[in-house]
Amino acid sequence: MENDSEIGGFQFTIEGATILSTSGGDSELNGFSISSSSSTLLGFSFGGNSIPEGSGELLIIDIDG
Repeated sequence: MENDSEIGGFQFTIEGATILSTSGGDSELNGFSISSSSSTLLGFSFGGNSIPEGSGELLIIDIDG
């Protein structure tokens, strides 16, 4: 990922595959809670943390499909 500003949260949908698990990346390093269904991911921090601008790995997604 490359971002020009801080990220306070994110939500996206995966089509054509099933989300099995998520872990790691800048999301984990910055204290984000990640919630997922079989197709949708939601990430944010209960403590108000953000992911600083820059580049890196948002998170690791294990999928089937």
